[in-house]
Amino acid sequence: NREKAERAERDRAERETAARNKPTEKPRDNNEVAKAEPENKPETKKEREVEEVNESGMNEAEIKLASSFAANRGRLPWPVPGFISDDFGTKEIMKNVNQENYGIDIQTKAGTSVHAVYDGVVMQVSNDPTIMKNFVFVQHGDYYTVYAKLRSVSVQPGQRLKAREVIGVVATDGEGVSELNFQIWKENKNKANRLNPESWLRPR
Repeated sequence: NREKAERAERDRAERETAARNKPTEKPRDNNEVAKAEPENKPETKKEREVEEVNESGMNEAEIKLASSFAANRGRLPWPVPGFISDDFGTKEIMKNVNQENYGIDIQTKAGTSVHAVYDGVVMQVSNDPTIMKNFVFVQHGDYYTVYAKLRSVSVQPGQRLKAREVIGVVATDGEGVSELNFQIWKENKNKANRLNPESWLRPR
């Protein structure tokens, strides 16, 4: 009996020693939950709009302006009164000699004011002392209107314009002819596609 008691005592002591040496499981840290991968949240409308702006290169106001400009094809007011004296496109002026007009020339009276055909922002005012004289670029989203052969300019870059607002005064050449060169461009992947302005102006 004494041997059984001693053996039982040794077994109990070994179990206690083994229990003390057994590594305990580390309690789960709450921070581990925070380290889990975040859920993929659905895109908000604002985030989608930002992506769309970045892809097109225009903000929401410019996109709206371009859409409304395009919707007015065939209904834009004439920048000056008069008649088309030179058509859009390439034409043969002499044998084997071609001349290209990127817009249309509108002949009018000397000293006539030139008006913007649509709301927009003045992007550039430049001067060509030879043929085009002063000219103005106005942006309408990804559309541009160009007003060339101006004697004087009354706008500056960055200025916001309303339709029919005065841009400048048409120039008169040495032969006494007063003409405005009017162009419409459409930007497409950083390239300018020149359009026939006649199809954009309202019929007379």
